[in-house]
Amino acid sequence: MRPLLPARARPGTVLLVLAALLAGSLAGAPPAGAAEGPSGPGDPVVHTFEEAPVGAAPPGCAPTEGASAAVVSDVRGQDSARSLRVRDTSATGRTDLACPGPTRLGARLGFAMRPEALPNGFLFSVLGRFESGGAARPVFHFQAAPDGSLRWQDGTGWQALAPAGSVAPGRWDRITVEVPRDRGAAYLYVGDAYAGRAAPAGGKVAALTGHQFSGAGTAPTGDDVFVDDVSFGPASQDTTATRDFDAEMPGQPPSGCTAPANAAPAVVSDVRGEASPRALRILDTSAAQGVETTCPAPAAPSGTLAFSVRPEALPNGFTFGLLGHRAGGGAPSPGFHFLAGPGGTLSWYDGSAWRQLAPAGTLPTGRWTGVEVAVAADRSGAEVRVGGTSVGRAGPVAGAALQDLSGYRFGSAGSAPTGDEVSVDRVAFGPATAARGHESDPVGSVPPGCAAPAGATAATVSDARGKDSARSLRVRDASATGRTELDCLHAPRRATELAFWAYPESLPNGFTFSLLGHTAGVSGAPAPVFHLSVTPQGALRWYDGLGWTQLAAPGTVPTGQWSELAVRVPEDTARAQLLVGGRVVGEAGSWGMREADDLTGYRFGGSGTAPTGDDVFLDGIRFGPPSAQVPAPAGPFAVGPTVTVDQVEQGNLQMPNSAARLPGGETLAVYPRHGDAVDAVGTELVATPDDGRSWRKQPARNPFPDEQSSYVTQLAGGDLLAVNYLTFMVPGSNNTRATVRTARSSDGGATWRRGNGTMTAPGPMKPIPSGKGLGGFVLINRVLENPDGSLYQSAYGYYAGDAKYRQVLLVSTDGGVDWSVRSTVAVDPGLSGEASYEGFDEGSVVRLADGSLLTLMRTGNYRPLYQARSTDDGRTWSAPQVLRAGPDGGQPVTGIRPELTLMGDGRLVLLIGRPGMSMLLSEDGSGTSWSAPQAVDYRNSGNGTSVAIGPDRLLLIGDRGADWTPGADSHRRIWSRLVTVR
Repeated sequence: MRPLLPARARPGTVLLVLAALLAGSLAGAPPAGAAEGPSGPGDPVVHTFEEAPVGAAPPGCAPTEGASAAVVSDVRGQDSARSLRVRDTSATGRTDLACPGPTRLGARLGFAMRPEALPNGFLFSVLGRFESGGAARPVFHFQAAPDGSLRWQDGTGWQALAPAGSVAPGRWDRITVEVPRDRGAAYLYVGDAYAGRAAPAGGKVAALTGHQFSGAGTAPTGDDVFVDDVSFGPASQDTTATRDFDAEMPGQPPSGCTAPANAAPAVVSDVRGEASPRALRILDTSAAQGVETTCPAPAAPSGTLAFSVRPEALPNGFTFGLLGHRAGGGAPSPGFHFLAGPGGTLSWYDGSAWRQLAPAGTLPTGRWTGVEVAVAADRSGAEVRVGGTSVGRAGPVAGAALQDLSGYRFGSAGSAPTGDEVSVDRVAFGPATAARGHESDPVGSVPPGCAAPAGATAATVSDARGKDSARSLRVRDASATGRTELDCLHAPRRATELAFWAYPESLPNGFTFSLLGHTAGVSGAPAPVFHLSVTPQGALRWYDGLGWTQLAAPGTVPTGQWSELAVRVPEDTARAQLLVGGRVVGEAGSWGMREADDLTGYRFGGSGTAPTGDDVFLDGIRFGPPSAQVPAPAGPFAVGPTVTVDQVEQGNLQMPNSAARLPGGETLAVYPRHGDAVDAVGTELVATPDDGRSWRKQPARNPFPDEQSSYVTQLAGGDLLAVNYLTFMVPGSNNTRATVRTARSSDGGATWRRGNGTMTAPGPMKPIPSGKGLGGFVLINRVLENPDGSLYQSAYGYYAGDAKYRQVLLVSTDGGVDWSVRSTVAVDPGLSGEASYEGFDEGSVVRLADGSLLTLMRTGNYRPLYQARSTDDGRTWSAPQVLRAGPDGGQPVTGIRPELTLMGDGRLVLLIGRPGMSMLLSEDGSGTSWSAPQAVDYRNSGNGTSVAIGPDRLLLIGDRGADWTPGADSHRRIWSRLVTVR
């Protein structure tokens, strides 16, 4: 099925889209003239060359120095008489044409091309300036090669993008190059199939200044290409562009905005920005006049204003609003008017009085908060959200009917007393995405632009019910062997919102909804990138490629009534925010390990084949730019960007298992360089001297380079202790003893004293796994050092007769050479009859401030974590209980590989995996109450480690998938992130 592409992307054409991850910002201001206001919707002007003189270069374009100009030709055009001809007739010179345009931060170049001959090839480029300086030159540079393949230039050589035959002599193909505002990456589509990603042709791009066409060489001669319908204009991936002020001049009003005659202007400031250097600053320093800025926009019938705000001081307050025209004509005036009061309250103005929407503290000082105002299609009211959660609905000023929305304003709330100080950043204003109804679609038909994926039956239009109409889309499962699904494709984009109304009639299996798109390195048709479902009980959950994780409780989406659902994805496509009824209920990661390159549509479907009977009505479907910003993840942890620790193009680097902080400030980390098999061996040890900003391999310091895995602990006396993960059964011991390989270093790992100690069990063990010569227990997580110098070690495995894992605690009184089982922490083979239940394993143990011990344990994939406590130094343990978290302590926590870290400031951090990696905080350090899990990285195997590097800072170390994770590519990577506990 063909996506619904922009009008210029005709059927049978090639669509080339360059997009950039919109998570970054300019490192510095671009050269003068690079600033631009938010790009509005609409297509740039298309140049068809019909009015240009034949034989001449088009107006405004010229050849580069030393080249012959490509000229207008009347030999052929695409649906017209003329076109631009790039014809190489010289063995010593080249033919090209450079066309400067307005300086932009994001741009779209579109054109049709028809090669007649390509002995060398054909080049097309987006021109611009790099941040390193210099004149305008190709910053995104592409080649149509002689065999019809498409390639991109990385600054050192040509890299493949699309295969031979992608463009062909004698055929018109449409190419579009899309460069969003951060100009950081490139994405290629050939026809309907996605082919890959490109990068700038050297360095960071400061601004975009035009385009260029050229032959690919001088000899042999004969390159002959016709180019038509050329356009160069604003980037179009988002009709609602986010304005971050980083390209604006400090001390000046934002471009395109003005102040009323009786007010001082708000100006751009480099005092602070939310995630970048600059923001709009409203600073009231006069008792005679306020501060205000008004920013007009193209009139639209409805729309959304979204922004981030940080009040520093509010003696009077801060105002914001939407402007529009009224029935009587005249200039735009405030249509919806809001006040953030001195205590952080939020109110709206009805024309005669302020009406409170939200209480004190809603907009706190000293902190960035996201605010959204979404105006209904009839402009009768506006829904207001703070931090993604609806706080109420406001009416228009004076109740007068608005004819449109035509801009927005920010200002201080008064003139005396002075001192109002507010920063505003990431402002987005644009028309609302139109909801898709089905009133004009025939009953029983598949909606236009949609189709069933291969092997499925299509969902169809029904007149059984509609949200506020007679018809809707019906997903009805009537087959015990097949499934009912529908894919609806659109033009590719990144920041995206899918919103819809759902009416589940019956849900014996449930129903699914997905955002479709392409992921890095995977060509072909769009596939689910974010995959979610509603369960038979009305709970919401998401799928990471291995299993389902619940987001919202049963009853969230009940049967027999309409519920409004929305999925919002930010520019970096790293996560999806899920809302029900305008309220954020959770966050999901993507399906698999690969980064999402784009989002191209959506899919609705049933959740299974048998039993039959799933029946869901869907209406008011919207797919487009987010109606509001997706705020940064909330929670007690501030998570820094990833830093590459190690990477390989082929092979395995995965599942980091331990890290240690040395007294001098150096940090060591250990991870396997083999697949996840018990008999696979090989590890790496790396070190960072600068808190994770850089890493280097340290093979000479690795105590166990040829073992399966090991865990390294920094002891109080300064020594390092490394303990091997595996144990090996001692022959003739009746399986009551196993060898433990350890190593100890007194010089930071420069030298090691290796030993083969013995682990002694009170009864026979069952080898884990059988037939490998291994002991009955494996040793996991860091060693716990006790006040008396003895050591505790977590281990899990089997005694003879155990059917499920048993979590035990080992003790050593000789510095970690010999070990014995001190106690069983938890064992219960009958706890669950589900196949996913493993028993109790992967325990992490910590000593709390009161001297007691706390152990957190895994019980299986996507199963609850359990906790147990000991008040007698680990001799006995409380009955294991499900770990619960969240504000009310009622949220069961699922995951694997728990790791407890007691911070220097007394707080307790829990790292868990699967899905992704998340952290929880026990503020008082007791582990009796926990914050809700906060995702710190989604795309990993779920196996990672962390280590405290300060009273409130940790280094988190993870992977980009293991040898068994779905969607992982051959490029394997270990990364680190700096995490600060707020």
